[in-house]
Amino acid sequence: MKNIKKTWTLEDCKYYVAGLFEGDGHIWIPVMKDTLPRWHITAHIKDLPCIEHLHKIFGHGFIRRKTRENAVVWTIGNVAGLLKMIDWLNGRLYTPKIYKFNQMIDWLNFNKGISIEKLSLKDPSLKNSWFSGFVDADGCFYIRATLVNSFNKKERFSTRMTIDQRIVSSDGESYYPIMSLIKETFNCSLTEVIKSNGNTYFHLRAENNNSLNLLNEYFDKHPLITSKHWDYICWKDAINIKGYNKELSDLDKKNILSLKNQMNNNRKYFSWQHLPHVVGTAV
Repeated sequence: MKNIKKTWTLEDCKYYVAGLFEGDGHIWIPVMKDTLPRWHITAHIKDLPCIEHLHKIFGHGFIRRKTRENAVVWTIGNVAGLLKMIDWLNGRLYTPKIYKFNQMIDWLNFNKGISIEKLSLKDPSLKNSWFSGFVDADGCFYIRATLVNSFNKKERFSTRMTIDQRIVSSDGESYYPIMSLIKETFNCSLTEVIKSNGNTYFHLRAENNNSLNLLNEYFDKHPLITSKHWDYICWKDAINIKGYNKELSDLDKKNILSLKNQMNNNRKYFSWQHLPHVVGTAV
């Protein structure tokens, strides 16, 4: 498997963190004036090296482990850190989380006597690293490799990427605009599904040849950096083996099955050499 190593510009980093926040982040706004807002990103504990890397680049906040939840949380709650994160994310948010973000700006403006302008979206396309951060938070890569046996009468080999996202935010704002933008950008399908918890979600699915090509082009330019980086590498290798309308050999099938068995929960060991260096920083 080829490891993708990339150097980020600071703008790449800002858009990536914006996407990661919009997938797995939240903001707490206090009622009392003497307590500061808190900005958080939560990640799986296996992605601790990635979160530590971003924390070191950014230079503010702290990371704590939530052992029972197998999670880590990067928190920023000091004025200098919050102001810097606002500078990073302002004008780079695509989802309804912008409403809570703007509330944080209003709180700081009112309580700290400053005047931060709330910016509209700078780039209405997805031609930046925002989507890689969002997928690192909420996306899943799958390989289907079903062989004929006593339970399966037909072989099936396929690849897909999915994103499940709530229909509306906690503030009552729709996620349809951003999910529709992703659908149109990468030629995906978008449906509504009801999960076992009774909640309805948008289900975005990419599996046709055009979608796969567009996604590969995007992620080669804007790589994933969490442990999903390795899921993507396996996924892309499977696509290359499978080809388009190609008759698979027994060796092809064996290799695709091997790739599937290295993904998601099956992967226990990780290398972090792919973490990007940001131009102009010491990290």
